[in-house]
Amino acid sequence: MTAAELISGAEFLRNAAQKFFKDRYQVPTIYVGSELHRDLGWTPSLRFVVQGYIHVFVEFSEDSPYPRILRMRLPDVLHFPEPIAVYVVCPEQVALNAANQKSIADLENHGFGLVTVDQAGVAWRRFAAVPLSQVISNADYKSELQGLTPRQKERIAQAYEDYKNKPAIGVTSLTEVVEGLALQAAKEAAKKQWIEAALARGNVADALDAMFQCNSCRNARGAIGGVRGYIADHRNLSHHWPKNKKRAKQRYTECRLAFVEGIRQMRNFRTAMRNIGLSGNLPAA
Repeated sequence: MTAAELISGAEFLRNAAQKFFKDRYQVPTIYVGSELHRDLGWTPSLRFVVQGYIHVFVEFSEDSPYPRILRMRLPDVLHFPEPIAVYVVCPEQVALNAANQKSIADLENHGFGLVTVDQAGVAWRRFAAVPLSQVISNADYKSELQGLTPRQKERIAQAYEDYKNKPAIGVTSLTEVVEGLALQAAKEAAKKQWIEAALARGNVADALDAMFQCNSCRNARGAIGGVRGYIADHRNLSHHWPKNKKRAKQRYTECRLAFVEGIRQMRNFRTAMRNIGLSGNLPAA
């Protein structure tokens, strides 16, 4: 007889989950069936705090990797003024069921984490939960990439991986891609003798200022100004996360908006450069 057969399914999952999360995050306190705030209308099965500012909720599901309560409570979580990440804990055999693979993919895409428990009562993390306020859905992400070159998409994808792990670092990585796009345009403009060659080899802000003032680039001034402003705002973004929970939630939201905006600036800049006779490409590898 297995451990799972000796106690109820929910208790079996809870025991395994508590041990897993306590070992994984070294949290001193895990609250069981405790409400965080009445405005949420959600009492998670388990909850605890990591890094001093992220609330982690845990729900158990004996028959589905994507329990209905997650979809029901997501709007409330997104509107709550402090960052929340959510894990599902389910039996290993449920996660391995072929019929559940689409639900598991959706779960990860929506930013939830998944922990599975085998018949011996050992929990394993399939993928990590992230604060839900930072999540960019795959559909939105792919939509923003339309009109960009394969190389540009590849560089953005690299920044996106950084973003999913550390949002501020991901935004900085994307800003470096935007900067490369701008400098390549400046080099091409210098080759056409629209701006001085020295400017194209120097500071990106000076290069963009020169292009903005150049008569040959007058029809692209909106895109040039947009990229210059984006780089100025995000190139040296602080990677130090605020410990205040409400400010941390704002930072996650700001990073999500900044990452999407960076892709849009690239797309607009590429189109504008092509319209004035430049390539709109990144530098050659």
